[in-house]
Amino acid sequence: MEDVVDDIELRRFIFLTHSCRNPWLANCIRSAKIRLTGIELQGPGKDSHNEILSHLSKSTSLVRLSAELGSYKWDTWPALYKFTTGSFHHLRDLSITLCMLEGNEPDWYLPAETLLRFYELPYLEAFSVRAPIERFKTKVQPRPAHSNLRKLRFEKYRTSGVGVLEYILSLSPNLESLELEIPNGATKRDRMTTSSTPELDHSMGEPLDLSFYVDLITPLAARLRNLKLTLHRDFVLSPLGNTSDTGPGINLSSFTNISSLTLSPELIFGTIDIAAQCSWAKQIWTVLPPRLKSLRMDFHAQGIFWTVQDVLRAQRSRELTSTMEQTIDRYGMDFLLGLVHQDRDRTAPPMAITLHEKPEIMKEELLAFERIHWAVAQWNVPVQLNDAVRMAGANLNIRLRVPERLNHPDFKVLVPWDWEVMPRIFEGDEEESFYYE
Repeated sequence: MEDVVDDIELRRFIFLTHSCRNPWLANCIRSAKIRLTGIELQGPGKDSHNEILSHLSKSTSLVRLSAELGSYKWDTWPALYKFTTGSFHHLRDLSITLCMLEGNEPDWYLPAETLLRFYELPYLEAFSVRAPIERFKTKVQPRPAHSNLRKLRFEKYRTSGVGVLEYILSLSPNLESLELEIPNGATKRDRMTTSSTPELDHSMGEPLDLSFYVDLITPLAARLRNLKLTLHRDFVLSPLGNTSDTGPGINLSSFTNISSLTLSPELIFGTIDIAAQCSWAKQIWTVLPPRLKSLRMDFHAQGIFWTVQDVLRAQRSRELTSTMEQTIDRYGMDFLLGLVHQDRDRTAPPMAITLHEKPEIMKEELLAFERIHWAVAQWNVPVQLNDAVRMAGANLNIRLRVPERLNHPDFKVLVPWDWEVMPRIFEGDEEESFYYE
């Protein structure tokens, strides 16, 4: 059956290739999404992906292009990376995705010089890069800023791309929307602008503090409206300088124009296991943008009121319901009240607050306990918090991960998640759209 599907895909791809040889048809295509699957690299369909893109590069109508290379090397697609002057002239939205398999050498990384070629596209307004990036191999030459670029997503670039990120942001002064993933283990050495720059001293190996990334985007504060700042899933926070005792890892209070913010909660609450335990949590609003209208945090390893292990132990002892009630009472709702309370020296609270627990539970962690099925539950918040939300005119949406068969009036089970399905959900990257609107 798989061979039949591949044959159908191949014939369709070849037909599309032949069709795009007609300039009239190529000029009718405004949006294209091309994903390499392997059938384009051998047999009758060999190199058809390059031919299609060569035709589309001359289109007078193409404004949106998404190119996914899968796990193939970046130079498999020269029509994308070695385009001639004048190609893709009308492109306004470009998305590039390159997956890396464990064990791939750095020569599979996307070269920084190649990435910068896309900054030559004059009308590009939205640029999404999800790929490991190599350092600059040659001295960086000054170039004019890209004044039209409004949206940038920069993810999966690994530590070697930090210096490239720093340079690209300096070329993007008019960004209004930024999605940035912070890699694990980046050091001062990763900021070097070329791979041949000599190491000056031992301090080059020191890790970059989280505040480095805030400083990096601070020059964009005047225009930035939407910000998504997340930690890579392998990120390990240092217990020094990033705990609830010393304050948050970042401070975004100077970003006065941001209206929509998505954050990894660890950036606020640090290494602590449970956000509600944070001693200063009620003052969370002091480190958030003052004109925020929408705030979203997705909790994975970190819990809001309890850890996954807490729930598993309570489930095993058959005291789950009482444990949950006692935990919420013990920790209180200080940081939730702090988000919506109007008794503070600032503008109105965010109108929409979304806090979702999405812990990455692997099968191995569950084998130590009895088999358990999970669900996402909408939390019907207590009266005190509900009144505060209503008085603030806000919308608070909190979803917690609970056992599927939990029967409690405060929790409305929405989606059951089986423990055998969960590992598959979190193995790959979620597909997201980042298109020009």
